[in-house]
Amino acid sequence: MMLKVRRPSPAMFVAILALAAAMSGTAAAVVATVQNGDTLIAKNSLSGNRLRTNTVTSTQVANLDWGGVILRSGWTNTARPAMAAIDAQGIVHFRGAVKRSSTALHTVGTVQKSLEPTRGIYLTAMQSNGTPVGVVVGTNGVIAVLGAIGGPQVVLSLDGLTYAR
Repeated sequence: MMLKVRRPSPAMFVAILALAAAMSGTAAAVVATVQNGDTLIAKNSLSGNRLRTNTVTSTQVANLDWGGVILRSGWTNTARPAMAAIDAQGIVHFRGAVKRSSTALHTVGTVQKSLEPTRGIYLTAMQSNGTPVGVVVGTNGVIAVLGAIGGPQVVLSLDGLTYAR
């Protein structure tokens, strides 16, 4: 017995044509006309509270007003001095490195009043000997090290430490 192949109905023909059009990438022409947000917003036209989380770039961080760390007795700056700054979103950034004398206490120093956190902050920093150490920034701005600190040859890096004020 011979099977008879039926022709597709006009509805099936339209459905296959629509599927082919959808898969062919005709929407790419629409996407190509969408503008990047950077071209739509004038530079320096938004205040800090209008920025979305994680939108501050490294270039903007580099242009911050760095300073604000006062070291306590027994702690000294290395080739890159310890500094802190606050960005437009209220994030405090640290950079630099410090080392201590053999008699220095665990209190490294203080941050200026405008950088003091509203609650105590616990961070983890790295020492040049590869050992992590806890760093606390208190509501009074005091920066203290928790745990074993290496000897006077060991440098404590503050690079990358951040907290929301």
